[in-house]
Amino acid sequence: MRISVVVNTYNWPAALRLVLLSLMGQTYRDFEIVIADDGSREETRTVINDFAACAPMPVRHIWQEDDGFRRAKILNAAISACQAPYLVFLDGDCLTQPDFLSRHRALAKPNHLVTGSRILLGQGLSAKLCAAGTWDYAALRRRAMAYRPLGHISKIAPLFARLPDSSLRDYRRFVWRRIKGCNLACWKDAVLAVGGIMKT
Repeated sequence: MRISVVVNTYNWPAALRLVLLSLMGQTYRDFEIVIADDGSREETRTVINDFAACAPMPVRHIWQEDDGFRRAKILNAAISACQAPYLVFLDGDCLTQPDFLSRHRALAKPNHLVTGSRILLGQGLSAKLCAAGTWDYAALRRRAMAYRPLGHISKIAPLFARLPDSSLRDYRRFVWRRIKGCNLACWKDAVLAVGGIMKT
């Protein structure tokens, strides 16, 4: 099953570069990247163009003029541009583990929305990674135990363990607080059926 990864971004090209590099390292390879850009400056376009020139997967840059916070509008434009039936949404400062898309693919079921969590990195570590301009998941994982007591990383368990597949994952009652737009997946036709991403 092909996947469209929708990455939303706004004027943080250093972080976006790392996100794109992390997507390059995915074990699941049948995907495209659609970047929903809410009016970033030229530096972001340069990062995207440089990445697209060497990326093995299709990369599309959907841009709108900067006219205030219009995330819902640019996400809807990006959704319309997606070529795959299944969408994975990712924020432009969220780095992915190598099995990020393979896990989403395994959890995809008809009439289901999948929401995931994230590990927060401290400002110092984030700045260091952005300055280096490279992403090395294995190195982060090796240093996680040292980073945790220093507050550089919010949790380490997801780096070393995965929850087993079970019916406990399948929530029967919808709860808004479980939904995190930085790590979310659903079917494109379902998004279109409800009128797209709504402004809140």
